[in-house]
Amino acid sequence: MKIYRKKEGLSQATLAEKSGSAPNYIALIEAGKKFPSLSMLEKIAAALNIDALDLFDKNSLLSINTESLKTKLIDSLTNLVTEIMDDTSIIEKD
Repeated sequence: MKIYRKKEGLSQATLAEKSGSAPNYIALIEAGKKFPSLSMLEKIAAALNIDALDLFDKNSLLSINTESLKTKLIDSLTNLVTEIMDDTSIIEKD
């Protein structure tokens, strides 16, 4: 966001005014300490004359941590099978 702001020659205060925000909020967003709502993101993008998607790193949006995904999937399936086995063993005991 900062790159686009500077490219437009805007200060944080000017961007805040154009987007209906506060300068300290813009500073927090640029520092990565706050994330704007979707409506605020759209207002900021409009003030910068860009599409809201331009504020995201498209490469990181497309990358998936496959190891983490595999681990979560295996854990979920293991828990599901364990629950089914526990339920089945209760039924068989009766």
